[in-house]
Amino acid sequence: YNLIGFYETDKFSVRLAQNYRDRANLESGGTFFGGARQTKERTQYDLSLTYNPRRSTQFRLQGFNLTNVIREEFQLLEDLPRRTDFDGRTITLSVQQRF
Repeated sequence: YNLIGFYETDKFSVRLAQNYRDRANLESGGTFFGGARQTKERTQYDLSLTYNPRRSTQFRLQGFNLTNVIREEFQLLEDLPRRTDFDGRTITLSVQQRF
């Protein structure tokens, strides 16, 4: 599921998103060991803040994967890991000026 909360005015906005993924089966595709793969459940949080001091200027701060959650695949048992993906916490700051 995705759960999103936000608040917005002409000058300011905030958006917080929670993305949850339950254990999921992946296609096996003929692996060397022959077993199907699964992913562990995970919850990721993302945040976006904007500030508009004028109609032509916008400051934006965004954070993705704020809790540093890791995506893990395993085969049959969680004790048989197959793959781990780690994007890490990402923070961006941007300024937009319209002419």
